[in-house]
Amino acid sequence: MRPCRTRRRAAQRLTHCLRRLNAEADAIVTAREEDVRRKQASFFFFFFFLFFWVALTEAVGQTHIRLLHEYNETRDAAQVLFGQLATLDGLTIQDVYGANRVCALISLTPVSKTERFGVSLDD
Repeated sequence: MRPCRTRRRAAQRLTHCLRRLNAEADAIVTAREEDVRRKQASFFFFFFFLFFWVALTEAVGQTHIRLLHEYNETRDAAQVLFGQLATLDGLTIQDVYGANRVCALISLTPVSKTERFGVSLDD
């Protein structure tokens, strides 16, 4: 009877050790899965933020370009009107600019005293 008890006890110990190893392996796998999930979530949020940033930057850039086009069209229309005004009055555009102080109206921040945004009294 003694050898049977020893075998049974050895089998119980082996079973106990295998269960412990399986539990530890499952814990390691679970920890790795959780780590992978955390990394996946952080990558997801990073790429979401990056996508959002790119979309926002494109929207701001497109709005800026649209506003620049509107500004240029308005400025060109004003140039045409000043040209027609100069023709009607028989003056040069330089005289019309000087009489109406256009250079002071075109820019809030002067480049120099005689030139503002490419328009000067000599044009």
